[in-house]
Amino acid sequence: MNNNGTQDNHKDQTNKPDEKKDTTQQPPIPPNTNTPEKKPTDSVKTDWKAYHDYKVGDIVTFNGTTYECIQAHSSLPNWQPSIVPALWKPIADNQTHHHHNHQKYQKPANTEPEDKEQGLLEEIKRLMKKINEYLADKEKTPAEDTQQKPNPDENKKTNTDENKQPNTDENKKPSTSPVQPATVIENGPRTAKRIALTFDDGPNAQFTPQVLDILKEQKAKATFFVLGSSVKNHPDLAKRIVDDGHVIANHSWNHPHLPQIAKKDVAKELDRTRDIVKKVTGKEMNLMRPPYGEVNDEVLSTLGERNLSVIKWDVDTEDWKGKSPEEIVQTVISNAQNGSIILMHDAGGDRTSTVQALRTLISQLRSQGYELVTVNQLLGKPAYK
Repeated sequence: MNNNGTQDNHKDQTNKPDEKKDTTQQPPIPPNTNTPEKKPTDSVKTDWKAYHDYKVGDIVTFNGTTYECIQAHSSLPNWQPSIVPALWKPIADNQTHHHHNHQKYQKPANTEPEDKEQGLLEEIKRLMKKINEYLADKEKTPAEDTQQKPNPDENKKTNTDENKQPNTDENKKPSTSPVQPATVIENGPRTAKRIALTFDDGPNAQFTPQVLDILKEQKAKATFFVLGSSVKNHPDLAKRIVDDGHVIANHSWNHPHLPQIAKKDVAKELDRTRDIVKKVTGKEMNLMRPPYGEVNDEVLSTLGERNLSVIKWDVDTEDWKGKSPEEIVQTVISNAQNGSIILMHDAGGDRTSTVQALRTLISQLRSQGYELVTVNQLLGKPAYK
């Protein structure tokens, strides 16, 4: 019997030298003196009540043996047995015990400083938080688990779509942005008194030199839409156009109706003219005027692939109809306005009337306050690549 009147579970081992001292008995958790007693839930045995929360360093005596608490014990909020048992070190034999027995027992006086108790209380709160998180994780519904888990079938579908796309017209398109068809331009901005004179179908050995002479004399600049075949025959005139400060531009190779020929032939008309002009003048042209001003979607697409600007006109002198010099001048003066592009010819027939009308036309346009510029200047576009 011990001093408390209870049976001592630690038997005297002095007469039994071959047996080790039994240290498996551990002190119980006494009733909690700090928390009011609460009745256990129905699912818990009636002998479970609120138990004391032991702190590290607590000293207790049980059945004649003195123990020191080396790991805090904490009860769950529903007063069920703790899953964090206290660990005790017998002071006498320096062994550690897991505390699970729950018997009534005298709680020793609290010998720990208040600041240490506060730290231990914080540690217990931290452990309780982890316990609650663990229990909450165990009680998660299948729907929550499904939301967090990746869907292997979805990944498989994604990989399949990336590796093997359906055979559709959209998937056949190149990854880069599709080429935009060329835009047709008929005039420049209407906000400034500027006009562009243009000449088609040259160079011509008879009329182009006369036109160039008058422009030089009048200190006026113009834009020449040339045929590749004519440049091949008169490379010196093509070079003079550029050397005199005028702009040279593409008008096809031999002046066909572009919408009436195959796409590959349209490309050939454009490319051959581009190549001969670049060879003769060193310029790669950005501007193009289709013969007769005729285009369709396929032609515009082919022009767009080459990043060419399509230049038409808003004033036609109709010099190709054999009009007199006076009629040519009157047509321009009556129809020209800010930003107008004037169509004339320096080849493709007898252009005597055009040559004779040119001096008067330049003079009258200037008298009305117009500035004569090249097409690229009028539009604010580069003439060459």
